[in-house]
Amino acid sequence: MALTYKKLSKYPHSLRRLVGIELSQLNAILTSLTPIWSKHLRNSYDRPGRYYKHDLGSMVSLLLIYYRSYTTQEFVGYLFDLDKSNVCRIIKKLEPLLATILPIPDKRILTKEEVSNLIIDVTEQPIERPKQGQEAYYSGKKKQHTVKKEIRSRS
Repeated sequence: MALTYKKLSKYPHSLRRLVGIELSQLNAILTSLTPIWSKHLRNSYDRPGRYYKHDLGSMVSLLLIYYRSYTTQEFVGYLFDLDKSNVCRIIKKLEPLLATILPIPDKRILTKEEVSNLIIDVTEQPIERPKQGQEAYYSGKKKQHTVKKEIRSRS
């Protein structure tokens, strides 16, 4: 019961929710990616070895679901009935090829300006007094036992 492109394409509404794009857009991506992928396979599979378990549509769907949900590769592998190492291999192979077609941002860190726009607030939430290790939870400011919570928001 793994997700595949064939299964997802039967339910366009679910595909839109999982992948984040319409079926027609995904088909357009696959149309433009297919010649690049076949050229890549021709270059890398001149030697004997195993081929991929899923077709190109399923692998692109896997990559887009990974980007949209930003979950672990192990969880995405569970959805597509793959091991996490295979998911990592697919992402590493497809990401540069898909970047030639789609604008995928290379940087995944915040700049100084983005950090200055980030507001962090810390509040203390009261808890019931623990039976052991009370010192770690006691707040002299609130005169009660609390746990600190961070609230992050963008302005």
